[in-house]
Amino acid sequence: MNPALTIAIMCLLSGLLMLDKYSIGEFGVSQPLVAAPVLGYAAGDFTSGVLLGLLLQPVWLIQLPIGRKIPLDVQAAGISGTVAFFSMRMLGNARFEFAALAAIAVAAAASLYGGWLDGYGRKLNGIFARRLERVTRRRELLFLHVAALDVAFLRGVILAVVAAGAGAAILPLLKWIPLVPLDRLLAATFSIGLAGALVIFGIKKQLIPFFAGFAAWVIVWALVRL
Repeated sequence: MNPALTIAIMCLLSGLLMLDKYSIGEFGVSQPLVAAPVLGYAAGDFTSGVLLGLLLQPVWLIQLPIGRKIPLDVQAAGISGTVAFFSMRMLGNARFEFAALAAIAVAAAASLYGGWLDGYGRKLNGIFARRLERVTRRRELLFLHVAALDVAFLRGVILAVVAAGAGAAILPLLKWIPLVPLDRLLAATFSIGLAGALVIFGIKKQLIPFFAGFAAWVIVWALVRL
């Protein structure tokens, strides 16, 4: 399939995946562990999608959308990192390790500006909610519900389009990126996830997550090397 068409399909699919977050319920399909294989299947490389999901998910393990808090956007990170990854693979036949490391960087940036888009989307939904209180006609009620879905869908599409452009722009720079073997990438991201899990359980002293993360890096790398 034409790479441009495949990327366009991934962008539209990203919009549908983003509906998972608030619009139709939190079912987890927009999490990197699920979204990356889904987008990978659309790109014709399901196995790479699974591996990329394993790399991305632990990094944002503790980012939970609780109450009014707007955390780093894990859904935006997963979708953006995955689209950037497959854009680099399809447009430049980039090696997995190089594309994966660059995708993690794109995902990190997307988790920041994705949170900004999330906040803007919440404001729009707040406007829709206030209008719902004054609705008297069924047609207007349906319009407001569809508009709220469109906000989430367009957010996913925008994130994916930007990520695809970032992937294409990064391609010439991959030769400057150090080669980090997959086993070390897995060890590094899983150690970040373990350190984050300790924060969830209330261990907030800075040195404890640091040493736990380093220990996890050593353990996971050793297990992978066996």
